Formats: sequence, structure tokens, C-alpha cells
Amino acid sequence: MKGSLPMNSLTKENNQLVLRVAGFLDEAYEFPEIPLDPEISHLDVDWQQFKSINSMGVLQWMKWIRRFSETYPEASIAFQNCPVSVVNIFNLIDGFLPRGAHVESFEVPFFCDHCEATTDRMFAIDTPELNRVIGNQKCENEGAILTLDASPSYLHFLWSGPKKIAS
Repeated sequence: MKGSLPMNSLTKENNQLVLRVAGFLDEAYEFPEIPLDPEISHLDVDWQQFKSINSMGVLQWMKWIRRFSETYPEASIAFQNCPVSVVNIFNLIDGFLPRGAHVESFEVPFFCDHCEATTDRMFAIDTPELNRVIGNQKCENEGAILTLDASPSYLHFLWSGPKKIAS
């Protein structure tokens, strides 16, 4: 275990909750209590301060997001600043990205064949011609076109349709 850091916050802004996930999600990670508030209609999940996750952290997350979805079945959910590790989990574990949730921004891993540098770059989901933009990234060192440093199915979560929360 790498040691848990506390989650930054769960705050209410108007009729939405904002969950900022921080540190290492493991068996010791404590998600906040879900408030009972009839005005809540949306959850933003910000992964910017997230570091890593293990299998117990996945279970902790699945339990928490399931409770949120049961408490607020009509609420929309948006994910922001999703790092590569979270995107990989979207593609591997049904329900990690819950039914009806959408991703607003996510990192894509790249590799430069010329200088062998690796880099992760953040993209907004509403970027015009997203596939073309991702395919035309240039290396900061060499100016060469970067290669996607992931399997072709890395972006599958964008087109795989709604997910159900696994029981």
C-alpha cells in the first residue's frame, strides 16, 4: 500500500455536487458521505489530483458511485481530467463509468518514435474533430507526429454506449 491521502473534497455548488478525487485509491481510502439533498441533480467528478488505484480502490469507488446513483437515480454524472489509468479502467471494468455518465476531458498517452519520449496529453471531449486532433499531435522535442501509446481500443469508452453499474 502506498499510503492513502484524504480526498480533497465533496462540495455543493448550486444543485450539483463536485467530488475531487485525490491521492491513492486503496482499501484505506475514505469517500465522503453522500448528502441527502433533494436539489442535487448533477455530480462532477474531477480526477486532477488522483495518483493511482488498486483493486481495493476500484471496489471502494464502485460502492460509492453505486450509492450515489441509488440516492440520486436521475442525476447526471460528468468526469473531468481523467488520467490514462482511469481511462484504462473505464475500458476494463463495467460500471466504473456508470450508466448515463459522460467524460468531459481525458488524457491520451503518446510515444515519439524518433526520441522515444512519452507524454500524456489532456483533451476535451468537445474538441472539434477529436480523432484528427489526437492523430496529429507533435513531439515537443522532435516535431515528429506522435504515436498513440495504447491499444487501438483505448478510446473505446467514447463509443461503447452507456454502462450499467455492476452489482
